[in-house]
Amino acid sequence: MTESSSRRRFLGAALTTTAAFGSSSALFSLLSGCGRSSTGSGVKTAATLPNAGASSTLASQTALIEALDATTGKPLLKLPPGFRYFSFAWQGEALQDGSVMPSSADGMGLVHYANGKARLIRNQEIWDDRGAFALLDRAYDLGAGAGTVTIDVDLDAGKLIQARASLSGTNANCSGGVTPWGSWLSGEEQVVANGEVLLSYGGVPMKKFQKPHGFMFEVPGWGTAAKMAQAPDASFRPIIEMGQMRHEAAAVDPETGIVYLTEDNNPAAGFYRFIPRKPGQLSEGGKLEMLGVSGRQELRKGMSARAGTKFKTHWVAIADPTKAHNDEQRASNGCFSQGQALGGAIFSRLEGIYYRAGEVFFTSTNGGDIAQGQVFVYRPKTEELELVYESTDKFVMTYPDAIEIGPAGGHIICQDGKEVFPQVLYFLSKQGQVTPIAQNNLDDPSGSHAEWAGCSMSPDGKWLFANIYTPGFTVAITGPFEQWAAALPV
Repeated sequence: MTESSSRRRFLGAALTTTAAFGSSSALFSLLSGCGRSSTGSGVKTAATLPNAGASSTLASQTALIEALDATTGKPLLKLPPGFRYFSFAWQGEALQDGSVMPSSADGMGLVHYANGKARLIRNQEIWDDRGAFALLDRAYDLGAGAGTVTIDVDLDAGKLIQARASLSGTNANCSGGVTPWGSWLSGEEQVVANGEVLLSYGGVPMKKFQKPHGFMFEVPGWGTAAKMAQAPDASFRPIIEMGQMRHEAAAVDPETGIVYLTEDNNPAAGFYRFIPRKPGQLSEGGKLEMLGVSGRQELRKGMSARAGTKFKTHWVAIADPTKAHNDEQRASNGCFSQGQALGGAIFSRLEGIYYRAGEVFFTSTNGGDIAQGQVFVYRPKTEELELVYESTDKFVMTYPDAIEIGPAGGHIICQDGKEVFPQVLYFLSKQGQVTPIAQNNLDDPSGSHAEWAGCSMSPDGKWLFANIYTPGFTVAITGPFEQWAAALPV
């Protein structure tokens, strides 16, 4: 998930020098595809693809229409009738401390919501050693370019209040999760062992990393990330015992304080839990365990998309959570290999996760018999795992990523697939039906994937927040979510 430096400079200049987005010729070229039909832009949806098949019928029954962004005046999205939105926190805008909003808007959580205002903490998933983007005197690793920004928005006025850096000097912060006490857990998806030199996507050695990576960090909703207790350089502190792995998302059980973790590793990944020594005080440490399934280790395929299939589970201990790689190869699977050796279950690319009413829902991006995605639910009290959904048609659902509470007991899921465009936010109903609820209407001349990321629903169900990864901005969508979901065909 990277883009060229020239692209970054281009967008940064366009967005920081233009007070009114619509008047910028540079930004206009990025948005010039808005308003084109799917077929006119060379991009097809499930409804227009001739080979989509009968299984895509439901997905095409609820039409989405172009909706103008209240901020830019451009039709950035397609939404159901009666919905509206505004965009904010664009890449290249100035942050409160004078630094610049980084690229690659990914995982995000709503940490405060009251009186018509919202506070979001957003990951910036930068995968290289370009150096800390902000807070240089307090960055975890001065060589690493990722981190988080904390964003305050006025929903009644439909505008950004302020945005500021809240974590920097981390690496490939992909997703995370909101805690019951109002903080954000931000996970690094790239593993770097001490002294390890990695190659960038362009094949250039990354030599500027000064510390190990592949950890979880806690970012308070009211300030910057927790500092090292006794560090002379006042660095931010990773939660070491949560494991050094390709971290994706996290969900906290409010009854026990246990943190459930997904691992985005390919071709094999684990599902983990972190049991803190002191619930609510994650920095005090705890133990890491990996899920096992009784009588079955392979969960990536072989279930024939049988939604409702259930398994009894158990947990195996990860003795060394800071083992970056296994002994044979440097594959970012040190934790996974320990769990697998003890019978831990094998998933494929676990990504989104959230907790609701005693259940933990999570996604496998390319799991299933056709490798287009799965949705699971784990029930802690009964120690039971259930397959909720498995895609059998990429034109109905492909590569489910972030997952969030949706209306009418369903789920909102971000599409991460690069084969079916334009990319959408899916609504997966309680009955297992998939319907797009929002569509990205951007043309991206850079050729990057303008995917959805970091969806988050307000507790009253009135607002849906989500990111467009490239060019990097957030939208707040509002509308009659419950009525829309209730009107869908079953």
